[in-house]
This record gives sequence, C-alpha cells and structure tokens, in this order.
Amino acid sequence: MRKPQQWIALLLTVLILATSLPFAFAEEPAAEATTAAEATTAAEAAQTTLAAESTTASEEATVTEATATTEAASSTEVTKATEATSATEATKATEATKATEEDKSAEGTQESTTATPVPVVTGPKSGTCGDALSWVLKDDGLLTVSGAGAMTAFQLDQAVPWAGQKTAIKRVVIENGVTSIGDRAFNGCTNLQTVSLPTTLKTIGGWAFNGCTALQDVTLPEGLTEIAWYAFCGCKLIKEVIFPDTVKTIGASAFSGCNHLSNVKLPANLKVIEYYLFQMCHGLTEITIPNTVTEINSGAFHNCVKLREVSIPRSVTRIGSFTFYGCTQLQRVSVFNGNCDIPMDDDKKESVEDQGREFPRKTVLRGYEGSTLQAFAKKFDRTFEVMPDIPEHDHVWENPTVAREATCLATGLRVYTCSVCGETKEEIIPLTDHNPVTVPAKPATCKATGLTEGVSCSICGFVFTAQAILPKTGHNWKEKVTAAKIGKNGKVVSTCTYCNVKKTETVAKINSVKLSDTELVYDGSAKKPTVTVKDANNAKLKKDTDYTIKYASGRKAVGIYTVTVTFKGHYAGTKTLKFKVVPARVTNLKAKAQAGRKFALSWNKADGAKKYVVYYSTSKNGEFKKIGTFSKTTLITTNYTAGRTYYFKVRAVSTVNGTNIFGAYSLTKHAKAKR
Repeated sequence: MRKPQQWIALLLTVLILATSLPFAFAEEPAAEATTAAEATTAAEAAQTTLAAESTTASEEATVTEATATTEAASSTEVTKATEATSATEATKATEATKATEEDKSAEGTQESTTATPVPVVTGPKSGTCGDALSWVLKDDGLLTVSGAGAMTAFQLDQAVPWAGQKTAIKRVVIENGVTSIGDRAFNGCTNLQTVSLPTTLKTIGGWAFNGCTALQDVTLPEGLTEIAWYAFCGCKLIKEVIFPDTVKTIGASAFSGCNHLSNVKLPANLKVIEYYLFQMCHGLTEITIPNTVTEINSGAFHNCVKLREVSIPRSVTRIGSFTFYGCTQLQRVSVFNGNCDIPMDDDKKESVEDQGREFPRKTVLRGYEGSTLQAFAKKFDRTFEVMPDIPEHDHVWENPTVAREATCLATGLRVYTCSVCGETKEEIIPLTDHNPVTVPAKPATCKATGLTEGVSCSICGFVFTAQAILPKTGHNWKEKVTAAKIGKNGKVVSTCTYCNVKKTETVAKINSVKLSDTELVYDGSAKKPTVTVKDANNAKLKKDTDYTIKYASGRKAVGIYTVTVTFKGHYAGTKTLKFKVVPARVTNLKAKAQAGRKFALSWNKADGAKKYVVYYSTSKNGEFKKIGTFSKTTLITTNYTAGRTYYFKVRAVSTVNGTNIFGAYSLTKHAKAKR
C-alpha cells in the first residue's frame, strides 16, 4: 500500500505533466476541435504570475482522452518526466533572467541617438539578442542574426526583442558565428517560411520555432548537438527533417504536431527518444531508430496515425507508456530485445479497451520466444509472431524485388530482404528520365504557316523543345527602329520588301535608372554599385544588350563618383548617376568626466577620415550641438555645469573638392560633470 503522502505527490505530478502535454494542429478529417493550455512547467509558474497563453488545436483525441492517457502512465515515468522538466526549466529561467538583466544594464551605457525624434512604430527593427549578437529585420520580412556566441534564452515571449514584429518575419538567416538559438526566439512566428542555420550552431532552444505554422524548409547543420523540447512543435508544414549524426539530444515534444513529416531517420548518436517527441505527426509513415537508442519514453509516437511498421533495435531496454497509442495503421512492431521493459500494469484499468494501450489492438507484435513482448501480448490478448533468436547483426540486404516499376510520371518501389533475419525494407525508385522523341517539322508555304522540329516525351508528353511557328514564305522583313528614350516610347516597324506588309511593335520607354547603393563606406577597395534599368512595363533591360556602363576611375578614396549609363540597340540616350564613398563609422567612443567641469573624450581612428566632428547634448533625445571639428582622436572639452549629465557623439568627415563628406554617427556616450 502506498502512503497517503505518496498518493498526493503522485496526483500532483500527474496534474503537472497533464498541463504540459502538447496539442498540435492536426489535419485529419475526423479530428475534433478542442482548446488546450500552452505547455507550462512548475519552474515557470514559480518565476511569473502571467496566465498561460491558450491555443486552439485540432486532434483526434479529446483533451479528456489525453489527460486519461497521462494518468495511465506509470508513476516512475511521470515523476521522471516532471523532475527533468522542472530542473531544465528552472535552469533556463535563471539564465534568461540573468541575460535580461545584463541586456538592460548594457542599454544604459550604449544607445544610438539622433538629432530628431524617431516616429513611434510597432517594434524595433534592429538591436541585440545576446552578449555579442545583433539582429536586423528588413521591410521584406528578412530577419538576420549576426555576431559570435550564444543567443539569449528568453524566459517569456514578451522578452524576445522582435516580439512586436512576429507577424512581419518571413525569412530568418542565422549567420556563422552564432552558437545557439535561444528559448522562445521565434515562438509563434506564423508567417515564417524559411530558416537558414549556420555551421557554427550547437543548440536550438526550447520553443525556438514552436507554432511556426508556415515553416516549410529547415536544414539542420552538421555540428548541431542539441534540439531542446518543443523546438519545432506545431510546425505542421515541415515535410522532411534530416538529422546530422552530431545531434545527441532531442527534447520532449520537439516535433509534436509536425503533420507533414513523412519519414524520419534519427541520428546515430541519439540515446533517448523523449516524451511525445513525434506525437500527432499524422503524416509519418516510416521511422528509423538507430541501435544507439536505449530508451523510448512515453507517448513518443502517440497518434502517428499513418505509421505502418517499426523495428526497435536490441539496444532499446525500455519502452514507455502509450508509445504507439493511437497509431491506427500500425501493422507490425518488431522488438529485438527480449528483455525490453514494457509497462504491464494496465490491467488495473476498469475497461478492457483501456488496457495495453502501448500498442494498437490490431498491431502484430513480433519478438522472441519467452520475451517480455510475448508476455505483454499474452496478457493483453494481442497477436504475437515469434521470430528466430538471431544475434544482433548488420542487415545483409539481398534479392531485391520490384513491386512497382518507376516511370517519368510516378516513382517505383523496390523491396529488399535481409538474408540473415528475413527483415524487409522498402526503397523508393526515383522517377525515370523522360523518353524524348522528335516531332517532325511542318514546312511553311506562302499561304500557311509551318512548324519547326520539336522534341517531347513519348510517355507523358513533356515538351523539351516546343515547336515554333514558321511564318509564311515569301516575306522578307526589314526593320526600322525608332529608339526608346528616358520618358519616351520607341517602336520597331518591320516591312516585307516583297509584299509591303507591315507590323509595328512598341518599345516601352525607359522608366527608371538606379544604383544599388548611393552611399558606400570606405574600406580601401574600389566600389562598384550595380545598375538596374527598367522600362515602363517594369521589365529589366539587359546590360551590354540594351545599355553599357562606365564607372569613374578610382572609387577607392572618400569622395563623390559618377556612373554613366549609355543606351544602345532599341534604346538611345545617356544617364549619369552619382554615389558617395564615406568615411567609416567612429567606434569605441569614450567619455570620462574630470575635475573642473571637464570631459576627456577619445575614440578610435576611422578609416577614410581626415577630421572628426564632435557633438554634445544635455539629454539623450535632445538636440545635439557641435563642439568643433578636430584632426586628433582625443579631446578635452570644458565649461560644463557640475552635476549635470552630458551626452556626446562623433562622426568622421573628409573634405573633397570643397564638399564635406560625413560618415555615420558613433554610438552615444554620456557622463556626469564633476566640480
């Protein structure tokens, strides 16, 4: 008998885990709509009083059924999951809080200031997201994270720096140097479609891409070692995930609700398949479990309704509760460890239908004579198939048979059989090449048009070379071109020299001539911005065919340079464009108050600069006044009011042919004047 205290502890543990079950978006016709609370852990509850966010999910099992499933799990598994959950989240919460406090401290010492107020927007378009990481969100929806090191682990969705811009994010590029993606970084970015990950990435945090329902393409880089729980939960459009063998840990529910995943090959170094890892992946038909896995935790493949056959290698010593519950099309499960620990206490359920739910009732269980799987099958009246007790081995795939021939219209299917143990595997035969045949030409006559020779596939009709219409014979066209210009259409008049038939084509006027950049930062190399020319139909003109480009010489030093565009062919005229090469931005500005109402300013030398303009203000958002222009990188400035805080910034300047060319402002620094 359990003591009353033990029963109370067990009940609390079950309730905590029940609130953490992921309910992903399902797409099955028979699914029922239900509302489930977003997964919340005990550690998070201790950190915040915010109410858990709710989300609507569609799934085949109701919330009541899912709760019953959790209560049926063994007390050992539930306690283990809860303890792991609490410990992990407590650590992450502490780290996130520390990172947030450090970020806030940094903001007080480095802020960019402009002379005029910035308009109010829904959120920032750039900033920091780690000790050495920065981010920029462009108007086209591209968010880029750059720098070196780890991203902040965000404790709350509201703490993510681009939280107010979530719906604007369509693409994410994480550049080389970034080693981790923080917890909740892109949680709920429902318009995010593609993600580019760097080779330096080691970890993907919890809830990192949770609920990114438009995300379709993710390539996990070699070198990645950890994918935390809920990382891609609810990313229902992801069709394929290729795990590099460097991945050692994949957290609970990391791919729950990824409805379009069809087949998965787990990484060779994985040891544990965590709780509810692929729960409700309704499109999953095939899973390859490597022989490094030792444990499959509860609900790992819960409600994978299209999963057909699974082989569990000899290395697996434990299968958790409800692992394959709801896998209605699962035909066969082979367990190669005769002593594998399988839950056997479901006979305590009042209903027979609630017993032995680790495997669907119609699934054939295949294992060794006298194995724990056979005992399970006998106890819960399941079909059991005895397989020969063959030592663990590498499969020898022989005698392939073609079950379905491939064509250029549909893939084929090849089946292999292991000559040692009789296991089978299926292999998709790729689409075959087309069968191109020549379509004869049809000569033109003076009264009817003809056709050139073409090439198409004799099986599906795919056209490789389309037949072109040949004009009636006898016409001999001569062109007269009236060139199009900037703001003025042109035309091409073709006249047949024999019959005088004419045809006229309009050449759309040149509408815009633009440079890709009009202000480039000096770095010692020659600058060459690209030119784009469009006509009135927004079609791009072709370089060297419709126009040529001549760049001014040099283009390395700070200065103003010209680009001359000369039109040709069906176009005429010229267009001169200008761009600047500006000094580099001033960095490492320091402001130190000195006795006597003085400040000592210093900064790094900026490339391309001849002098520096120094400014000050009495407030960080107020109007900045010019102190002066100086050739050195240090300055002692005096006559300030003691006890008052002053703000300083610097920008580089070079004078070329009488014109001042300025670089970008430095970051603003402030200090309080001393007596």
